[in-house]
Order: sequence, then C-alpha cells, then structure tokens
Amino acid sequence: MDNTLITQTIISAISSFVTNSGDGLAKEFGKDCYAKIKSIFQTEKQQKVLNDIIQSPDTTENIREFEIMLAHLISSQPNSFLEILEKINTTPANSFIIQLIVNTMDKVKKDLENLYEYLIKSKQENRGEYEILIAQKEIQLKQLEIKLFRHALIPQAV
Repeated sequence: MDNTLITQTIISAISSFVTNSGDGLAKEFGKDCYAKIKSIFQTEKQQKVLNDIIQSPDTTENIREFEIMLAHLISSQPNSFLEILEKINTTPANSFIIQLIVNTMDKVKKDLENLYEYLIKSKQENRGEYEILIAQKEIQLKQLEIKLFRHALIPQAV
C-alpha cells in the first residue's frame, strides 16, 4: 500500500474519531491513530497542524496541510508508524479497493463543499432541495467510511 493510501486511511480514521462519526471500528482505530500521531508530532509546527485538524477536521486547508506533513513523516520515519501499519490490511487487492473508496470519498467531500456553498447562496425557496442533497451526501460519506475501515483494517488487530 502506498503512502497516499496510508495517509488517507489515517486521516479518515482521525476524522471519524474527532467528529464521532462512523462505526465503532472506525472510531477505535481513529483513537489509536490520534494517540500515535500525537506522540510522533513533536515540533511546534507539527503540533499546530495536528491541533488544526482536530479543531476543524473538515477544512480543506487543514486536511491538505496534515496530509502533506503525515506523508512526509511516513516516508522519513516509517518505523514510527509500524504500530498503525500493522493494523492496515495491505494486500494488493485490498489496496485497489481502498483506493476506489478513498477516491469516491474525495469526490463526495468536494460535492459537499459545493453544496454547502450553493446552500449559503440559495434563495429560501431552494434551500430544502440543497438540504436534502447535503443529507444524502453526508450519509453516503459515512457509508464509505464504514466500507473503508472494513477493508482497510485487519480484523484480528482491532
């Protein structure tokens, strides 16, 4: 599994933990990831990035900054992430499935960003339509998170 997939899996896990979304498996893995990342992020800048993602886990800028820092640390300090990596199922077939799920999650998140903008700019009579679409996309995102963790995690490790 490449570092991008590992990074995306960790970000989704931490997001599930912080926002209290997803199923129990996702939240528990997110809690473990958060504790491990917190122990790895030692510099002031790293701690600021971690705090930003905890305070606003849905902000695109925070996610991107966290993703870049996390990917760099996974590449430069792979031994620090062994505990997390041991819980992620890294078979080639699973990596392909995880990649599809992550790509779909990214698309749904972008759709949600656009829908939130449209909702803010919409007239009162159109708000109901956007609210329904947003609710549907949020449900879809939660279902994708559940699928991600069912495919990404090794059952006996959790």
